[in-house]
Amino acid sequence: MREWNRIGAWAGLLVLLAVGAGAREEAAWIEIPDCRLIKNDANDGDSFHVRGGGREYLVRLYFVDAPEHSMQIPKRVREQADWFGTTEASVLRHGELAAAQVAKWLEQPFTLYTQLIDARGASRMQRVFAMVKVGDRYLCERLVENGLARIYGIRRNLHDGTFRWDFIRKLEGLEKKARAAGAGLWEDSGKKAD
Repeated sequence: MREWNRIGAWAGLLVLLAVGAGAREEAAWIEIPDCRLIKNDANDGDSFHVRGGGREYLVRLYFVDAPEHSMQIPKRVREQADWFGTTEASVLRHGELAAAQVAKWLEQPFTLYTQLIDARGASRMQRVFAMVKVGDRYLCERLVENGLARIYGIRRNLHDGTFRWDFIRKLEGLEKKARAAGAGLWEDSGKKAD
């Protein structure tokens, strides 16, 4: 009988852990329309300051990692150079291009979707993960298709019900085309033909 109680206790614990994990996964999305980019020296291709709904947010994009534009995190620059099959100098140059291109794309109002999940970071201001939609496209899609980001990081089912793995497959298709075309960081990559 004790053995069954112990098994029951373990089974109950596993159910509670599964339910808790599901609850974290299903955090409600918040839609914030008519957002604007806030100019900030720390803005880059995948992390930037935004004003929307009467407050400021520091956001980090889901699904992607844009190239660094400084050697503040040397290990990350080396990882990105290895991923794209290029040099650290190319990563830094394309990091500046990514930040400039994102600023250009975000000149028009955009919609922010967030679950206010902490994305950590070096800033004193809390950084949250988000999806950014400009017109009918997500910013992470534009970055990948232009060779200005790798598919990487935290992934969630989207606010519209799109399953995260379906969205990743879409990004993989965009990455494959960018790689074949030699777009962005793929332009001087030794991995174009893979």
